[in-house]
Amino acid sequence: MHERLPHACSNIVSHIAGCMRDEICKYIVETKAQFSLMIDESTSVANVQSLIVYVRVCFKGEVCTYFLGLVPLTSATACAIHTELTQFLCKWGLSENILHDQLVGFCSDGASCMVGQFNGVATLLKQKCPMVKTFHCMAHRLELRVKNAADTVNVTSHFRAFVDQLYKVYSKLMSPKNQAELNAIANLLSLELLKVQKVFDVGYDGHFRPLCQCEQCYMITQLTSSIFLIMLIVSPTEHPRRKAGIEVWPKTPVLFSVE
Repeated sequence: MHERLPHACSNIVSHIAGCMRDEICKYIVETKAQFSLMIDESTSVANVQSLIVYVRVCFKGEVCTYFLGLVPLTSATACAIHTELTQFLCKWGLSENILHDQLVGFCSDGASCMVGQFNGVATLLKQKCPMVKTFHCMAHRLELRVKNAADTVNVTSHFRAFVDQLYKVYSKLMSPKNQAELNAIANLLSLELLKVQKVFDVGYDGHFRPLCQCEQCYMITQLTSSIFLIMLIVSPTEHPRRKAGIEVWPKTPVLFSVE
């Protein structure tokens, strides 16, 4: 019974999602409402490529955005994405004729495979949907501008190196044993142990990432004194592996330098 429960929950969620998706597509078809598509390609932690699809349509005088589905991709090329997208839309009643008459907008992250002049997904859509206007996602544009601005400021570049080093140490090189030791030290100092995420990274995952970057940077600056306090308590020279002649970390770690 318990083994079947997760599958039953998944089936119920899939059924409800299918009914909602069917209602949205029926509304577009029956009312002949003009609509736009927002898509983004992503790779999961299981290394599976997928295409997330949103639709924007006017409902009762208000522009609404609905999640339409997650489409598995066999390839991340523009042609493959266009084929999988059109097949997915046709499956739910949005045929090529409807796309030709009612599709007016296409929004993406601005990658070359999406908005390429000759073989981009937007270009392939415009060949069959002449009313389509292409938009570059504002969140992605802002993210790129923030990254470019950070790269042009020397002090910010040094701080970025410091933050990336923290992410590397606490997210990639942290073994379960070291994580347990860090938790014990945090409890000893009555500190809340926060997870450091990759701050300076281009992408949009549903959160306003530039704001998240500012919050994480502020958090790191506030915890800097605690970090150095922990480093003093757990001195590299006193580490049992260092005593055995095994290098643990540089004796004089250089996180960043300001010239």
